[in-house]
Amino acid sequence: MNQSWGYLISKIAQDMAESFTKELTHYEISSRDYGILSAIYNNENLTQKGIGFELQIDRTTMVQLIDSLESKNLLKRVSNPADRRANLIRITEKGRAILEEKWEALESCEKEVVHQMTAHQKKAIREIYDYLQKEIPENE
Repeated sequence: MNQSWGYLISKIAQDMAESFTKELTHYEISSRDYGILSAIYNNENLTQKGIGFELQIDRTTMVQLIDSLESKNLLKRVSNPADRRANLIRITEKGRAILEEKWEALESCEKEVVHQMTAHQKKAIREIYDYLQKEIPENE
């Protein structure tokens, strides 16, 4: 397995997620939950479906994650005036506070994992990511 690029990249991401999740234990959320809060924070016009598309989380799992974050008062569903069938998801003040409080911890976890990489290696990863994003069709 350690010859597979997908496996290696996945393990790096997994290590970062596990490290950051430890930082979030007090809030009873995971790094995935933090990613959802961040997506909402950065785009207040996202629906549940839009968040799932952006973060590549399937519809059923997305419902469970949104329900869990809503029960912790970290986000809320509000009526979408443009489409009554889809609620907009908004971050609460409590959710915003966690995002802002833990941002430096996230950066620290990432630096801890990639500190041995050269600037050239980091740039190559960014270029691969940017290329792949162009290949993914936009959500309508």
